[in-house]
Amino acid sequence: MPEIILENNKELAHQRRIQILANIESHETVSTVDLARLFNVSIATITRDLKELEEMGVILRVHG
Repeated sequence: MPEIILENNKELAHQRRIQILANIESHETVSTVDLARLFNVSIATITRDLKELEEMGVILRVHG
């Protein structure tokens, strides 16, 4: 049973990251706070998603 939950979490994260990319493409810039509200997740979750997307080379994070 725990394996199923882990797979579901991975799929949710994958889908969220696809939606984050779509949001960035349509708005150019986004804030972690706005994304966290939009997806109803914590800022830490969004930060991890953005870090993963940056490591994949699909976004560039700018702080400030």
